[in-house]
Amino acid sequence: MKIRFAALATLVFSVALLAGSAFATGTEKCPAGDAKIESGPWQYCSNDGFITSICVKAGNQTYSFSADGEDKCYTVKGIGTSCVYVTGGGTGSDCKAISGVTFYVEKK
Repeated sequence: MKIRFAALATLVFSVALLAGSAFATGTEKCPAGDAKIESGPWQYCSNDGFITSICVKAGNQTYSFSADGEDKCYTVKGIGTSCVYVTGGGTGSDCKAISGVTFYVEKK
């Protein structure tokens, strides 16, 4: 009887732990890169090569860019060069303020 109770208690604890962790997770993170800027202005210039892509962290989401352009919230200029500039964001429900930008560099 003690073994069944212990097994049941372990199962209940495990399910509770999994349920709790489901609520604690959900924030995306940018993969590690060559440089990370955590305060504006959101720009980076590399001395080692050219920037091939970037990852914008805003709110609980990440947004990747591998070419110059803009989506409804963020604008990126300079991909393929040594300096990249990122603008945009906000506090609306669709466009969150940028909390960090990770830059990926192809070395010379």
